[in-house]
Amino acid sequence: MKRRVHCSVTGILIVLLALSSGCAKNDQDGELISGDARRRQKDVEYVAGKATITYRVPAMNDVQVKVNDEYAEGKLMDIYYPPDFAFDEYLPVVVVVNELAGLGAKDMGRFMEWCLLLAASGMIAVTYDPVYADKDTVLLFDHLETNAEELWIDRDRMGLLCYCETCCSGLRIMKMKDHAFYDSIKAGAFLYGTMPWSEDLNPEASILMIKTGKSLADGVMRSIDEFKEAADLKGVSAEIYYHEAGYKYFDITEQPQPMYLYGVHESFTADCDAILEVLRFLREKLTVPPLSA
Repeated sequence: MKRRVHCSVTGILIVLLALSSGCAKNDQDGELISGDARRRQKDVEYVAGKATITYRVPAMNDVQVKVNDEYAEGKLMDIYYPPDFAFDEYLPVVVVVNELAGLGAKDMGRFMEWCLLLAASGMIAVTYDPVYADKDTVLLFDHLETNAEELWIDRDRMGLLCYCETCCSGLRIMKMKDHAFYDSIKAGAFLYGTMPWSEDLNPEASILMIKTGKSLADGVMRSIDEFKEAADLKGVSAEIYYHEAGYKYFDITEQPQPMYLYGVHESFTADCDAILEVLRFLREKLTVPPLSA
């Protein structure tokens, strides 16, 4: 009889521990956690792409992250706020666009690290999990526009960051005249991706393209030059940063280098400079005030 009682108590304890563990996980949904805590989650939960951003700053650890907030029914986003943000003013937002439908993109290293860096640089950043890539990206921007006040977003200062194939998705978002966010998006940063020109692009928005010298994608590099020519003819603000020493995926690495190599290791420094140019562009076009020392 005693043995049965002991087994029953053990079983109850196991159930209680499992329930408490499940509750703890659910309690994090929609709650603010630190950038460092979000990184630790990534080490356990990431689906793929454990790569980190090449350029990092200590403030990334103190970013405030709201995890698993819904932007549509059953569809989740993570919102990254600056470290000392007091939720008493509206800030510009940058969406890191992705097309990885159903792959848990918001938990991948690349997207998380870019959001941490953007938030550490004084902006709100958003990454998300699409189920239907094109459709859900539109839903996300609609949600941010509609719920801007609740999310502490300045709806007049929205931007996006795209890379590789997501550049086409980002440009498509920037030409949707029938959506309110068309006039809200003021800046788009596009890294090593095909840039198809469109007459429908908002002429009030500014565009930065990163062109890398060691990319083997000649068609991509040509499209960047052609986009710049068309933009100049139409009076659209478009600039190219030529990262001559850069390979295609210059912004991520599987083996992040310590920050002291900046200015010492030539190729690492050149990669960091290109990322710093993205931050400069977004901060300037979205009118982000200087960071306090």
